[in-house]
Amino acid sequence: MVGGVLVSPLWPPFLGVWLLISLYFDYTKQTAKLNIQESRVYNLLIYLYPLLGTLIKIFILTKTLTFTYFWLNRVEHGMWAMALVILLWPAWKSLEGGVSNLVFAILVLSVICLFGNMVEIVEFSFRYFMEVSDATGWYYNDTLFDMISNFFGAGLGILVILKVSKPKIVDKLSQV
Repeated sequence: MVGGVLVSPLWPPFLGVWLLISLYFDYTKQTAKLNIQESRVYNLLIYLYPLLGTLIKIFILTKTLTFTYFWLNRVEHGMWAMALVILLWPAWKSLEGGVSNLVFAILVLSVICLFGNMVEIVEFSFRYFMEVSDATGWYYNDTLFDMISNFFGAGLGILVILKVSKPKIVDKLSQV
């Protein structure tokens, strides 16, 4: 619980970065590359994720649901990774038609997991160096579970993109 309290002050700046990324894609007209169905999913996510993420943070920090920190934290990290994959959808569009679905999935999964691992290193460093508890071993386990949740969340985001834009992302292997 203490770790959640430590990183919760980072939530508002994170939401600010989230908004700046979405505004950047709008300003540079990269969201115009999305077809109507892709645009609907993208826009739904832009508004829904900050709301759901904030709600989960509130549940975790206020202990509204007893004994659910472990599972809510997994959902929080998985949802974050899936949302980040979809937030960066306009950037992924530049790969469209140029790589196979497998290469696309490996590339996106690698980028998201790398970013998620960097976040986990910062979070673990806060916990360790600020000596919030002698139970650093538990935080290490939490960090590993968070990384696994990031992996599966990113995979789910990739599946959403491949499902929604199926006609657009072409598997070159199937054309041989």
